[in-house]
Amino acid sequence: MSKILFLDESGDLGLNGSNYFLVSVILLDRKDYEKLKKILKKIKNKFKNLHKSDELKANKMTNRVKLEILRKTSNINYKIYSIVFNKNNVNNKLFLKKNKVNNVYIEIVSELFRKNTFEICQTFEFDKFVPSNHELLFQEKILHILGNESKNSLKFLYSQQSKGIQFVDLIAWTLFQNFEYKNKKFLELIENKYDILFYYKKNIKNKN
Repeated sequence: MSKILFLDESGDLGLNGSNYFLVSVILLDRKDYEKLKKILKKIKNKFKNLHKSDELKANKMTNRVKLEILRKTSNINYKIYSIVFNKNNVNNKLFLKKNKVNNVYIEIVSELFRKNTFEICQTFEFDKFVPSNHELLFQEKILHILGNESKNSLKFLYSQQSKGIQFVDLIAWTLFQNFEYKNKKFLELIENKYDILFYYKKNIKNKN
């Protein structure tokens, strides 16, 4: 069965700002992705305040909408993989000081891919975080890790272009709430979907 992967992040990589930055991906079959899109469409039509928006964005939705999305999609077969970057860690803080934000981001995402076996995927859709002049190098690095030479398989998209990126935006936001604010209310609804969750450079959870 053809697999598709979506990636997004939450938090920031500034020396000031959030305490944590994290990247999450979801992995699912295309048939389950079609189910996901139908559910998101129904929820968007249900709530009037979402009608005029081109996308579902976690930081712009009410808690009621976010909870409904997480509950309505609970029967969809998808897996979550996440990496957490603690900016208060001494080595991580030094890493941030010595490197440009785009390079730090690419390294964090690369570490996530080195820790997992995503070779089974045929399509990868990443949130457009890095500027266009960094995308080719980023793409080549990820495809090299995957052992995949098909550049058409990895796309950088704005979230309004992909329902999958919109959904993983909510997943990443949910994990960020847990780490940044100790708010487990949302994470508890998707904990059973996690396959791997680990700190940058330090593995803390692996169900495989």
